[in-house]
Amino acid sequence: STATVRLKVSRTYLSDIAFVAGNGRLNFLTITESRLKTIPSTIVHLVALETVAITKSPIETVNLWLFSKLTRLYELNLCSNKILFLQLPATAVGDFASLRLLFL
Repeated sequence: STATVRLKVSRTYLSDIAFVAGNGRLNFLTITESRLKTIPSTIVHLVALETVAITKSPIETVNLWLFSKLTRLYELNLCSNKILFLQLPATAVGDFASLRLLFL
């Protein structure tokens, strides 16, 4: 099936979330007003993501490498968090292949 799959988690006490390997169906992920302090490292498993919005949460550190291999990722929105540190390790050709919009 080529159906668009979205997950929206809003106004929750969620402080951690894990995504399983092999998830090739989730296209849009929105997490807002959570208790996440970091980007879940397992987000790398969501290979079909086109848009990620993790907003209005107490996120302080963002490792942008977690998003670098998501070849379909077009938009990344991390607005209204409490970001103090952005980490961007060395990148390779093809990293952030489709990323066009980055909101901090």
